[in-house]
Amino acid sequence: MKSIFIDAKNRQVSINENKGQLEDKYLILDVNMVEIGRYYPNGDTLWVDEEGLINGTDYGFILDGREFVGNGLIYGTNLENPELCASAVTPLEKIKVEFFNLIPA
Repeated sequence: MKSIFIDAKNRQVSINENKGQLEDKYLILDVNMVEIGRYYPNGDTLWVDEEGLINGTDYGFILDGREFVGNGLIYGTNLENPELCASAVTPLEKIKVEFFNLIPA
């Protein structure tokens, strides 16, 4: 299935093909825990690092006015089984992000 990978570390947004399993989210985002950061009206969901603020990640992105630390991954929703992911329906060109780096204290 098609997901949209927001690679804040390398400041890129691209299409990523994967199976949409929880393990895929961990691997692609390079994290230990994930959470949904945003629900879209079209059924897409933004997945982000649940521990981004506490694990030392020093990069992130701003999407739709909200700040997220780490990378992001957008999937669609499987309408027959909402607990499962489906391909993202948001066009890649509609994803407008700003990237940032955190300054170490």
